[in-house]
Amino acid sequence: MKDVKLDKLTLSITDPSSQNFDFLQSIEIRITTDGSDEIVLASLSSIPQGQRSITLTPTTAKLDAYLKAERYTLKTRATVGRNVPQDVTVRADSRFKVTADPL
Repeated sequence: MKDVKLDKLTLSITDPSSQNFDFLQSIEIRITTDGSDEIVLASLSSIPQGQRSITLTPTTAKLDAYLKAERYTLKTRATVGRNVPQDVTVRADSRFKVTADPL
């Protein structure tokens, strides 16, 4: 593995089926390891109304050091515009672009 970059990160509400992302104003997902600085992995500063699925803007940073580490931590920072009266289950789907050294 030579270069690893995040190509796409989508968040989808899986439960409850009536919930959408209208409660959210902005979101930022950060990644860190013990040996690397914390960086923004993906973010979205303007959440479209009525959506049950949103695609965040990925970082252009190389993520090799983070994904090769024994362990990494993801942190979420969100600005919420209103209270959510119940628990919301969110699924994250990510796609990475990997450039490998030729053999």
